[in-house]
Amino acid sequence: MELEYQMHRVYMWFSDVYHEVNGASLMFRTMAKEELKHRDIVQQQMQLVKERFREYDTVEADLKGVVTLTDLLRDIADKREKMPIREALDVAVQIEQSAVETHYRFLIAKASPVLTELTAQLADADRVHVRRLIDFRNRIS
Repeated sequence: MELEYQMHRVYMWFSDVYHEVNGASLMFRTMAKEELKHRDIVQQQMQLVKERFREYDTVEADLKGVVTLTDLLRDIADKREKMPIREALDVAVQIEQSAVETHYRFLIAKASPVLTELTAQLADADRVHVRRLIDFRNRIS
């Protein structure tokens, strides 16, 4: 949930800082709102597991990568150092494509097939974000 929230913060900051780039502010603000929805999906997953924990297998997981990415996002949002728009788009694409997000979603899905549909929604949303970012970068190039 914290990873998705930090993505929201980064996109909100990008929305504010790139308001002079035609369409950038709206795109980033929309993506920020979507990240909050992703956080809500993760929260629903956690609630489901808590309520029905006996139905789930134990899964060994090393979540250092998730923590590292979350810390990186927090650092970007906290420092608020302006970068060229193309660099910001590249950073966002790299984060969205991150294997870390895929990894933690796989672990959640592995715990129970019931969660597979929820994790698939998050993966699909990431793919939509990547496509949106790449399309926008191509338009401003």
